[in-house]
Amino acid sequence: MKYDQYITQVILDPIVMEASNFNSVPKGDQYAKGYTDRGQEVPFLPIYHRPAGAFNSSASDMAKFLFFYLNNGLVDSAQVVLSSTIDLMEKPLYTLTNRAGLPVGYGIGNYSYDTRIPVQFHGHDGGIDGFVSSYGYSREHRMGFAISNNAGQGMGDMINLLKHFLSQGVAAPSTPVVPLDKEAMAAFEGFYTFKASRNQLFAFMDRLLSSCEVMVDNDTVYLKQFAKDPFAIVPVANPGGDGLLFRGVRDYYPSHIFTKNDDGVAVMATSVVGNYLEKTEYGGVLTKRILFIGSLALLLSSVIATVVWFIFAMNKALPWPEFFKRAVPSISAAGLLMVVVGVSKTFSDLSGAGEVGVNGLMTYAGTWIILFCAFLSTRFGIMNFKTDQKLPFSVYYIFLAFSCVMMALFLYDAGWMGLKLWEY
Repeated sequence: MKYDQYITQVILDPIVMEASNFNSVPKGDQYAKGYTDRGQEVPFLPIYHRPAGAFNSSASDMAKFLFFYLNNGLVDSAQVVLSSTIDLMEKPLYTLTNRAGLPVGYGIGNYSYDTRIPVQFHGHDGGIDGFVSSYGYSREHRMGFAISNNAGQGMGDMINLLKHFLSQGVAAPSTPVVPLDKEAMAAFEGFYTFKASRNQLFAFMDRLLSSCEVMVDNDTVYLKQFAKDPFAIVPVANPGGDGLLFRGVRDYYPSHIFTKNDDGVAVMATSVVGNYLEKTEYGGVLTKRILFIGSLALLLSSVIATVVWFIFAMNKALPWPEFFKRAVPSISAAGLLMVVVGVSKTFSDLSGAGEVGVNGLMTYAGTWIILFCAFLSTRFGIMNFKTDQKLPFSVYYIFLAFSCVMMALFLYDAGWMGLKLWEY
Protein backbone atom coordinates (compact mmCIF):
# COMPACT_ATOMS: atom_id res chain seq x y z
CA MET A 1 0.00 0.00 0.00
CA LYS A 2 1.29 3.45 -0.88
CA TYR A 3 2.16 5.89 1.89
CA ASP A 4 -0.61 8.38 1.10
CA GLN A 5 -3.21 5.60 0.84
CA TYR A 6 -2.14 4.18 4.20
CA ILE A 7 -2.25 7.56 5.97
CA THR A 8 -5.64 8.33 4.44
CA GLN A 9 -7.18 5.00 5.54
CA VAL A 10 -5.57 4.74 8.97
CA ILE A 11 -5.46 8.41 10.07
CA LEU A 12 -7.39 10.87 7.90
CA ASP A 13 -10.59 8.88 7.34
CA PRO A 14 -11.10 7.97 11.04
CA ILE A 15 -10.51 11.62 12.04
CA VAL A 16 -12.91 12.65 9.22
CA MET A 17 -10.40 15.01 7.59
CA GLU A 18 -12.35 14.98 4.33
CA ALA A 19 -10.68 18.00 2.73
CA SER A 20 -7.12 16.75 3.32
CA ASN A 21 -5.03 14.85 0.77
CA PHE A 22 -1.58 14.28 -0.73
CA ASN A 23 -2.29 15.56 -4.25
CA SER A 24 1.08 16.54 -5.72
CA VAL A 25 -0.47 19.17 -7.99
CA PRO A 26 -3.76 20.23 -6.38
CA LYS A 27 -6.26 21.69 -8.83
CA GLY A 28 -9.67 23.27 -8.34
CA ASP A 29 -11.31 26.28 -6.73
CA GLN A 30 -11.15 24.66 -3.28
CA TYR A 31 -7.37 25.13 -3.18
CA ALA A 32 -5.73 28.42 -2.20
CA LYS A 33 -3.19 30.00 -4.53
CA GLY A 34 0.25 30.99 -3.31
CA TYR A 35 1.66 34.50 -3.58
CA THR A 36 4.94 36.28 -2.92
CA ASP A 37 5.21 38.92 -0.23
CA ARG A 38 4.66 41.45 -3.06
CA GLY A 39 1.34 39.93 -4.06
CA GLN A 40 2.55 38.11 -7.17
CA GLU A 41 1.07 34.66 -7.76
CA VAL A 42 3.62 31.84 -7.75
CA PRO A 43 3.20 28.41 -9.38
CA PHE A 44 2.58 25.52 -7.03
CA LEU A 45 5.83 23.71 -6.21
CA PRO A 46 5.08 20.07 -5.34
CA ILE A 47 7.01 17.92 -2.90
CA TYR A 48 7.14 14.58 -4.68
CA HIS A 49 8.56 12.73 -1.67
CA ARG A 50 5.25 12.85 0.13
CA PRO A 51 6.33 11.84 3.66
CA ALA A 52 8.54 14.97 3.63
CA GLY A 53 5.49 17.25 3.69
CA ALA A 54 3.25 17.05 0.60
CA PHE A 55 0.10 17.39 2.70
CA ASN A 56 -2.82 19.66 1.78
CA SER A 57 -5.40 20.52 4.39
CA SER A 58 -7.95 23.10 5.53
CA ALA A 59 -8.49 25.09 8.74
CA SER A 60 -11.42 22.92 9.86
CA ASP A 61 -9.51 19.70 9.16
CA MET A 62 -6.47 20.95 11.09
CA ALA A 63 -8.76 21.70 14.04
CA LYS A 64 -9.87 18.05 13.95
CA PHE A 65 -6.21 17.01 13.75
CA LEU A 66 -5.41 19.04 16.89
CA PHE A 67 -8.32 17.47 18.81
CA PHE A 68 -7.01 14.06 17.75
CA TYR A 69 -3.77 14.84 19.59
CA LEU A 70 -5.43 16.52 22.57
CA ASN A 71 -7.64 13.46 23.06
CA ASN A 72 -4.59 11.17 23.03
CA GLY A 73 -5.45 9.56 19.70
CA LEU A 74 -9.11 8.98 20.56
CA VAL A 75 -11.75 10.07 18.01
CA ASP A 76 -15.31 9.68 19.30
CA SER A 77 -15.09 6.18 20.78
CA ALA A 78 -12.40 4.86 18.47
CA GLN A 79 -8.72 4.72 19.50
CA VAL A 80 -7.18 5.70 16.15
CA VAL A 81 -3.63 5.80 17.54
CA LEU A 82 -2.48 4.56 20.93
CA SER A 83 -1.57 7.23 23.47
CA SER A 84 1.76 5.44 23.97
CA THR A 85 2.48 5.85 20.24
CA ILE A 86 1.99 9.60 20.50
CA ASP A 87 4.29 9.57 23.54
CA LEU A 88 6.94 7.93 21.36
CA MET A 89 6.40 10.44 18.56
CA GLU A 90 6.90 13.36 20.93
CA LYS A 91 9.95 12.04 22.75
CA PRO A 92 13.26 13.33 21.32
CA LEU A 93 15.54 10.35 21.79
CA TYR A 94 17.12 10.18 18.37
CA THR A 95 20.22 12.33 18.65
CA LEU A 96 23.39 12.07 20.68
CA THR A 97 22.48 15.10 22.80
CA ASN A 98 18.90 13.94 23.41
CA ARG A 99 20.21 10.62 24.69
CA ALA A 100 22.55 12.60 26.94
CA GLY A 101 19.54 14.32 28.52
CA LEU A 102 18.40 17.32 26.43
CA PRO A 103 14.58 17.03 26.72
CA VAL A 104 13.65 19.11 23.66
CA GLY A 105 14.21 18.51 19.95
CA TYR A 106 13.00 16.21 17.17
CA GLY A 107 10.85 13.20 17.83
CA ILE A 108 9.15 11.32 14.97
CA GLY A 109 7.78 13.96 12.59
CA ASN A 110 7.15 16.02 15.69
CA TYR A 111 9.32 18.39 17.68
CA SER A 112 9.42 20.72 20.65
CA TYR A 113 11.88 23.53 21.19
CA ASP A 114 10.18 26.34 23.14
CA THR A 115 11.99 26.95 26.40
CA ARG A 116 10.81 30.50 27.19
CA ILE A 117 7.09 29.68 27.31
CA PRO A 118 5.54 27.88 30.33
CA VAL A 119 3.74 25.44 28.02
CA GLN A 120 5.83 22.94 26.07
CA PHE A 121 4.20 22.79 22.63
CA HIS A 122 4.73 19.89 20.25
CA GLY A 123 4.10 19.99 16.52
CA HIS A 124 5.67 20.87 13.20
CA ASP A 125 5.82 23.54 10.54
CA GLY A 126 6.65 23.76 6.89
CA GLY A 127 6.45 25.75 3.72
CA ILE A 128 6.93 25.95 -0.02
CA ASP A 129 6.90 28.89 -2.41
CA GLY A 130 3.80 30.91 -1.58
CA PHE A 131 2.76 28.95 1.51
CA VAL A 132 3.83 28.76 5.16
CA SER A 133 2.13 26.73 7.90
CA SER A 134 2.58 25.60 11.47
CA TYR A 135 0.70 23.70 14.15
CA GLY A 136 1.39 23.11 17.82
CA TYR A 137 -0.37 21.51 20.75
CA SER A 138 0.01 20.55 24.41
CA ARG A 139 -1.80 17.43 25.58
CA GLU A 140 -0.94 18.27 29.17
CA HIS A 141 -2.73 21.63 29.03
CA ARG A 142 -5.26 20.70 26.30
CA MET A 143 -4.52 23.59 24.01
CA GLY A 144 -3.27 23.99 20.47
CA PHE A 145 -3.21 26.08 17.32
CA ALA A 146 -2.90 25.72 13.55
CA ILE A 147 -1.98 28.67 11.36
CA SER A 148 -1.04 29.17 7.73
CA ASN A 149 -0.77 31.86 5.10
CA ASN A 150 -0.56 31.90 1.32
CA ALA A 151 1.80 34.86 1.03
CA GLY A 152 5.02 32.96 1.66
CA GLN A 153 5.86 35.11 4.70
CA GLY A 154 7.36 33.80 7.91
CA MET A 155 5.07 33.81 10.94
CA GLY A 156 7.53 33.47 13.80
CA ASP A 157 6.34 36.55 15.68
CA MET A 158 2.68 35.65 15.20
CA ILE A 159 3.25 32.06 16.36
CA ASN A 160 5.10 33.25 19.47
CA LEU A 161 2.22 35.64 20.18
CA LEU A 162 -0.24 32.76 19.89
CA LYS A 163 1.77 30.57 22.22
CA HIS A 164 2.13 33.29 24.83
CA PHE A 165 -1.61 34.05 24.61
CA LEU A 166 -2.55 30.39 25.10
CA SER A 167 -0.04 30.06 27.96
CA GLN A 168 -1.59 32.84 30.03
CA GLY A 169 -2.35 31.70 33.55
CA VAL A 170 -0.28 28.52 33.28
CA ALA A 171 1.98 28.02 36.28
CA ALA A 172 5.68 28.18 35.45
CA PRO A 173 7.35 24.73 35.60
CA SER A 174 10.05 24.11 38.14
CA THR A 175 13.52 23.25 36.83
CA PRO A 176 15.85 22.68 39.83
CA VAL A 177 19.14 24.57 39.63
CA VAL A 178 22.22 22.64 40.78
CA PRO A 179 25.78 23.77 41.64
CA LEU A 180 28.16 24.02 38.68
CA ASP A 181 30.52 21.05 38.38
CA LYS A 182 33.57 23.13 37.48
CA GLU A 183 35.86 20.14 37.12
CA ALA A 184 33.56 18.47 34.59
CA MET A 185 32.82 21.76 32.83
CA ALA A 186 36.53 22.48 32.31
CA ALA A 187 36.61 19.94 29.47
CA PHE A 188 33.92 21.88 27.61
CA GLU A 189 35.35 25.38 27.79
CA GLY A 190 36.54 26.67 24.45
CA PHE A 191 35.43 27.44 20.92
CA TYR A 192 32.66 25.61 19.04
CA THR A 193 31.53 25.63 15.41
CA PHE A 194 28.25 24.58 13.82
CA LYS A 195 28.25 21.03 12.42
CA ALA A 196 24.65 20.24 11.47
CA SER A 197 23.65 22.41 8.54
CA ARG A 198 20.11 21.77 7.37
CA ASN A 199 20.96 23.13 3.92
CA GLN A 200 24.21 21.49 2.84
CA LEU A 201 24.59 23.90 -0.07
CA PHE A 202 25.28 26.68 2.44
CA ALA A 203 27.06 24.57 5.06
CA PHE A 204 30.32 26.41 4.41
CA MET A 205 28.74 29.64 5.68
CA ASP A 206 27.65 27.89 8.87
CA ARG A 207 31.17 26.57 9.39
CA LEU A 208 32.56 30.04 8.80
CA LEU A 209 30.14 32.23 10.75
CA SER A 210 28.06 30.08 13.14
CA SER A 211 30.22 29.68 16.19
CA CYS A 212 30.10 29.98 19.96
CA GLU A 213 32.68 30.47 22.67
CA VAL A 214 32.05 28.79 26.04
CA MET A 215 33.54 30.54 29.06
CA VAL A 216 33.38 30.05 32.83
CA ASP A 217 33.70 33.11 35.06
CA ASN A 218 32.97 33.20 38.82
CA ASP A 219 31.11 29.87 38.76
CA THR A 220 28.91 31.03 35.87
CA VAL A 221 28.94 29.65 32.32
CA TYR A 222 28.73 32.20 29.52
CA LEU A 223 28.13 31.65 25.82
CA LYS A 224 29.28 34.15 23.22
CA GLN A 225 28.03 33.69 19.68
CA PHE A 226 29.73 35.29 16.68
CA ALA A 227 29.17 39.06 16.63
CA LYS A 228 26.82 38.92 19.65
CA ASP A 229 27.05 39.76 23.35
CA PRO A 230 27.72 36.91 25.81
CA PHE A 231 24.85 35.52 27.89
CA ALA A 232 24.73 33.29 30.95
CA ILE A 233 23.28 29.80 31.33
CA VAL A 234 22.66 28.04 34.65
CA PRO A 235 23.18 24.32 35.45
CA VAL A 236 20.10 22.21 36.13
CA ALA A 237 19.49 18.63 37.21
CA ASN A 238 19.73 16.00 34.48
CA PRO A 239 17.71 12.92 35.48
CA GLY A 240 17.57 11.65 31.89
CA GLY A 241 21.24 11.33 30.95
CA ASP A 242 24.88 11.96 31.73
CA GLY A 243 25.39 15.27 29.89
CA LEU A 244 25.88 18.62 31.60
CA LEU A 245 22.45 20.23 31.28
CA PHE A 246 21.73 23.99 31.43
CA ARG A 247 18.96 26.49 30.83
CA GLY A 248 19.07 30.15 29.96
CA VAL A 249 18.35 32.70 32.67
CA ARG A 250 14.94 33.42 31.08
CA ASP A 251 14.17 29.81 30.15
CA TYR A 252 11.58 27.61 31.82
CA TYR A 253 13.03 24.40 30.40
CA PRO A 254 16.57 23.08 29.82
CA SER A 255 17.94 24.63 26.64
CA HIS A 256 21.65 23.62 26.38
CA ILE A 257 23.66 20.47 26.94
CA PHE A 258 27.32 19.49 26.82
CA THR A 259 28.50 15.95 26.17
CA LYS A 260 31.03 14.06 24.02
CA ASN A 261 30.51 12.21 20.77
CA ASP A 262 31.75 8.73 19.91
CA ASP A 263 35.15 10.17 18.94
CA GLY A 264 35.54 11.85 22.33
CA VAL A 265 35.06 15.36 20.91
CA ALA A 266 33.23 17.84 23.14
CA VAL A 267 29.88 18.85 21.66
CA MET A 268 27.15 21.32 22.55
CA ALA A 269 23.51 21.37 21.46
CA THR A 270 20.71 23.86 22.06
CA SER A 271 16.93 23.74 22.08
CA VAL A 272 16.78 25.22 18.58
CA VAL A 273 16.25 22.24 16.29
CA GLY A 274 19.48 21.21 14.59
CA ASN A 275 21.82 23.40 16.63
CA TYR A 276 24.70 20.98 17.11
CA LEU A 277 28.22 22.33 17.58
CA GLU A 278 31.60 20.66 18.08
CA LYS A 279 34.62 22.01 19.91
CA THR A 280 37.46 23.10 17.65
CA GLU A 281 40.51 25.34 17.54
CA TYR A 282 39.69 29.03 17.34
CA GLY A 283 42.80 29.82 15.31
CA GLY A 284 41.70 27.78 12.33
CA VAL A 285 38.27 29.39 12.14
CA LEU A 286 39.70 32.88 12.66
CA THR A 287 42.23 32.33 9.88
CA LYS A 288 39.48 31.29 7.46
CA ARG A 289 37.38 34.32 8.38
CA ILE A 290 40.29 36.70 7.84
CA LEU A 291 41.16 35.09 4.50
CA PHE A 292 37.55 35.13 3.31
CA ILE A 293 36.77 38.71 4.34
CA GLY A 294 40.19 39.92 3.21
CA SER A 295 39.78 38.27 -0.19
CA LEU A 296 36.35 39.85 -0.65
CA ALA A 297 37.75 43.28 0.25
CA LEU A 298 40.65 42.91 -2.17
CA LEU A 299 38.36 41.79 -5.00
CA LEU A 300 36.17 44.82 -4.36
CA SER A 301 39.21 47.07 -4.47
CA SER A 302 40.18 45.52 -7.80
CA VAL A 303 36.91 46.75 -9.32
CA ILE A 304 37.68 50.30 -8.22
CA ALA A 305 41.26 50.00 -9.45
CA THR A 306 40.06 48.67 -12.80
CA VAL A 307 37.87 51.74 -13.28
CA VAL A 308 40.91 53.96 -12.66
CA TRP A 309 43.07 51.88 -15.03
CA PHE A 310 40.34 52.09 -17.66
CA ILE A 311 40.45 55.87 -17.47
CA PHE A 312 44.25 55.73 -17.88
CA ALA A 313 43.86 53.45 -20.89
CA MET A 314 41.26 55.75 -22.46
CA ASN A 315 43.69 58.66 -22.05
CA LYS A 316 46.49 56.53 -23.57
CA ALA A 317 48.43 56.64 -20.32
CA LEU A 318 48.24 52.85 -20.07
CA PRO A 319 48.57 50.37 -22.98
CA TRP A 320 45.39 48.36 -23.59
CA PRO A 321 47.17 44.96 -23.30
CA GLU A 322 48.44 46.01 -19.87
CA PHE A 323 44.93 47.17 -18.90
CA PHE A 324 43.44 43.78 -19.74
CA LYS A 325 46.08 42.03 -17.63
CA ARG A 326 45.31 44.30 -14.69
CA ALA A 327 41.54 43.78 -15.12
CA VAL A 328 41.69 40.01 -14.52
CA PRO A 329 40.97 40.16 -10.72
CA SER A 330 37.94 42.39 -11.37
CA ILE A 331 36.68 39.76 -13.84
CA SER A 332 36.97 37.28 -10.97
CA ALA A 333 34.83 39.69 -8.90
CA ALA A 334 32.30 39.72 -11.73
CA GLY A 335 32.30 35.90 -11.69
CA LEU A 336 31.59 35.96 -7.96
CA LEU A 337 28.73 38.39 -8.54
CA MET A 338 27.34 36.00 -11.17
CA VAL A 339 27.41 33.17 -8.62
CA VAL A 340 25.68 35.23 -5.92
CA VAL A 341 23.00 36.55 -8.28
CA GLY A 342 22.44 33.14 -9.89
CA VAL A 343 22.00 31.35 -6.56
CA SER A 344 19.81 34.13 -5.11
CA LYS A 345 17.48 34.19 -8.11
CA THR A 346 17.29 30.41 -8.19
CA PHE A 347 16.18 30.26 -4.56
CA SER A 348 13.73 33.12 -5.03
CA ASP A 349 11.91 31.05 -7.68
CA LEU A 350 12.38 27.35 -7.00
CA SER A 351 9.69 26.37 -9.49
CA GLY A 352 12.24 26.50 -12.31
CA ALA A 353 15.29 25.36 -10.34
CA GLY A 354 15.20 21.84 -11.75
CA GLU A 355 15.67 22.99 -15.33
CA VAL A 356 18.70 24.39 -17.11
CA GLY A 357 18.11 28.14 -17.16
CA VAL A 358 19.79 31.52 -17.06
CA ASN A 359 20.28 31.55 -13.28
CA GLY A 360 21.75 28.06 -13.13
CA LEU A 361 24.06 28.70 -16.07
CA MET A 362 25.12 32.03 -14.54
CA THR A 363 26.13 30.23 -11.34
CA TYR A 364 27.91 27.44 -13.21
CA ALA A 365 29.85 29.81 -15.48
CA GLY A 366 30.71 32.18 -12.63
CA THR A 367 32.57 29.50 -10.68
CA TRP A 368 34.73 28.59 -13.70
CA ILE A 369 35.45 32.26 -14.40
CA ILE A 370 36.77 32.59 -10.84
CA LEU A 371 39.00 29.53 -11.26
CA PHE A 372 40.30 30.71 -14.65
CA CYS A 373 41.07 34.16 -13.23
CA ALA A 374 42.89 32.58 -10.29
CA PHE A 375 45.35 30.87 -12.65
CA LEU A 376 45.65 33.87 -14.99
CA SER A 377 46.14 36.49 -12.26
CA THR A 378 48.76 34.32 -10.54
CA ARG A 379 50.71 34.07 -13.79
CA PHE A 380 50.51 37.83 -14.41
CA GLY A 381 51.37 38.55 -10.78
CA ILE A 382 54.60 36.54 -11.00
CA MET A 383 55.45 38.13 -14.37
CA ASN A 384 55.14 41.62 -12.86
CA PHE A 385 58.20 40.98 -10.69
CA LYS A 386 60.18 40.04 -13.79
CA THR A 387 59.34 43.23 -15.67
CA ASP A 388 59.89 46.89 -14.95
CA GLN A 389 56.61 47.28 -13.06
CA LYS A 390 56.85 49.41 -9.91
CA LEU A 391 57.20 47.37 -6.74
CA PRO A 392 54.09 48.77 -4.93
CA PHE A 393 51.90 47.83 -7.90
CA SER A 394 53.49 44.38 -8.20
CA VAL A 395 52.89 43.71 -4.51
CA TYR A 396 49.27 44.92 -4.74
CA TYR A 397 48.61 42.78 -7.81
CA ILE A 398 50.07 39.65 -6.22
CA PHE A 399 47.67 40.20 -3.30
CA LEU A 400 44.82 40.48 -5.81
CA ALA A 401 45.97 37.22 -7.40
CA PHE A 402 46.07 35.64 -3.94
CA SER A 403 42.47 36.76 -3.31
CA CYS A 404 41.39 35.15 -6.60
CA VAL A 405 43.06 31.89 -5.60
CA MET A 406 41.52 31.97 -2.11
CA MET A 407 38.03 32.59 -3.51
CA ALA A 408 38.43 29.65 -5.88
CA LEU A 409 39.58 27.47 -2.96
CA PHE A 410 36.62 28.57 -0.83
CA LEU A 411 34.22 27.64 -3.63
CA TYR A 412 35.96 24.29 -4.11
CA ASP A 413 35.81 23.53 -0.38
CA ALA A 414 32.10 24.44 -0.35
CA GLY A 415 31.42 22.11 -3.27
CA TRP A 416 30.40 25.02 -5.49
CA MET A 417 33.04 24.74 -8.20
CA GLY A 418 31.17 23.82 -11.38
CA LEU A 419 27.91 23.87 -9.38
CA LYS A 420 24.94 22.70 -11.46
CA LEU A 421 21.91 23.92 -9.51
CA TRP A 422 19.51 22.22 -11.91
CA GLU A 423 20.77 18.81 -10.75
CA TYR A 424 19.78 19.39 -7.11
